[in-house]
Amino acid sequence: MAVGHDDIENLSAIEKTFDVLKRSGGSLAASLWSTSEGLWGVPRAAGDFLQGVTKPLADATGLPVDLGGAISEYAKKEQHYAGQWAAWARGDNSKVGGFENSVYQGFESLGGNLLLAPITIASGTPTPMLVGMSGSAGGKSYGEARDKNLSPVTSLTLEGSPVAEVGRLPQRANKD
Repeated sequence: MAVGHDDIENLSAIEKTFDVLKRSGGSLAASLWSTSEGLWGVPRAAGDFLQGVTKPLADATGLPVDLGGAISEYAKKEQHYAGQWAAWARGDNSKVGGFENSVYQGFESLGGNLLLAPITIASGTPTPMLVGMSGSAGGKSYGEARDKNLSPVTSLTLEGSPVAEVGRLPQRANKD
């Protein structure tokens, strides 16, 4: 009995270490779907704005499909699926502290950036990384705003939206 009781502190440390490793791995895995969730917001926004033209056109001509609406609905569905997969991979982090949760969010962000690294390195310019990061963050923000039934224009102008993010892209100092 005494030996088992004496090992509780050591076993708790081992258990905590494995829990941190599991959550870190889950956050890295979630980055694939989290990035995808954000990027699906870009065609969703395009479809919402295209719908302003294609819906009246479909109504006036009797076409069976509103192309903008179809694009928007498909992107919305895929965005929600990607978000669900990201949440599943991420796991329940509600019982961890703020600092620890920030570390896991950092792993998730790192994984998303690593997805964009090969094309950025191959191009020799930071533009692919910046556009991908902006599209992912802005697209996710746009989708969240649209899910709250905000208008496309309002959703696009919110902080973190594609328009707000692209506005922050640095201008290249040397124009080759």
